[in-house]
Amino acid sequence: MKYLFLCFLMLPSLAFAHSGDIGVTGSFSSGFIHPFIGLDHFLAMFCIGAISAQRGGTSVWAVPGLFIVFMMIGFILGYHDYNLPFFEPLIAFSVLLFAIIMKYPTWSKFNGVILVLVMFGVSHGYAHGVAVSALFDPQGFQKGFIIASVLIHIVGVVFGLVPKMQSNVAKTLYSYSPYLVAVAGIGFIFQSFSYV
Repeated sequence: MKYLFLCFLMLPSLAFAHSGDIGVTGSFSSGFIHPFIGLDHFLAMFCIGAISAQRGGTSVWAVPGLFIVFMMIGFILGYHDYNLPFFEPLIAFSVLLFAIIMKYPTWSKFNGVILVLVMFGVSHGYAHGVAVSALFDPQGFQKGFIIASVLIHIVGVVFGLVPKMQSNVAKTLYSYSPYLVAVAGIGFIFQSFSYV
């Protein structure tokens, strides 16, 4: 428990991917690295991948695909300076919600729940669109950002298949993962209100 608390204390310096250094030009490489340097964005897409694997079938690619579509809609809105209030708390809350869905996978069987989940992609994309609007090469950044996002979703899908494996160690790790993500989500929520 004390280790979880220490992780909680470290969250302010790790939380938001869009608050990190994205470079002056916003190149392809900076766009590719960007989703990996903030836990909020990384965990959200990782969880979406895992949840899609829980659903199985066409959801394995359709759910992450929809999330990225909504994320790009948000990216465009942010890039063109449209106003989306409370996007930081929405991002933070999404991580906690995704953790809950991972813990109770039967909820993911409802299409309405999935629609709500992927719509959170708008807030994730919006934050990055705002951050890159002044960059020299926002298109290069965007391409790297999308490719990295797809890769993170794939990692999440693979992780979501762990319950179907025979390894008890892997299953135990998977069973604890929603709690760890939830702790991170709660930390993000507290931090997000400093942006409001």
